Amino acid sequence: MRTVEIIWEGPNAYDTVIKHYDRDDDQRCDFGVYQIYGPHDLYANKKRPEVNNILLYIGMTVSGSKFSGRIATHGFCHGPEFEIYLGRIVGAPYDNDDHEWEAAVKDAEKLLINRYAPPYNGMNTGDLRKDQLNFPELVLVNKGKKMDIDEKIFSKDVVYEID
Repeated sequence: MRTVEIIWEGPNAYDTVIKHYDRDDDQRCDFGVYQIYGPHDLYANKKRPEVNNILLYIGMTVSGSKFSGRIATHGFCHGPEFEIYLGRIVGAPYDNDDHEWEAAVKDAEKLLINRYAPPYNGMNTGDLRKDQLNFPELVLVNKGKKMDIDEKIFSKDVVYEID
């Protein structure tokens, strides 16, 4: 079974992410997965009922697109009521030519979206088959400021197999 560990940090405001999370150097690489929390008129936060913000969107950055550039494309999260959490894959550092790293990020995003079905995600929702993952036997280990997502997510609990 492949383990992908993600260290989450935040909360960050939109302006902070845009100004400060565009690095790719020896100190920090701003690539990985991210969560955006904010208010929603229809849904409530079941894990933290005392707050108005819910998980609205899960995304990823790969192939040279850093957190700042990717999040800048979202028009809904610019206000002060939105919180952005950034997740970096632990282990091998980001490398533009590392297809295994990119595959792990893509699988992490697919599992997170399918597990939590954030209302602003349209892609990768619904049934997820085992053959749609790069690593069919996968566990995501979420650490740090993971917010409303579980500490461990097993692919076997999210995907189904074709008979």
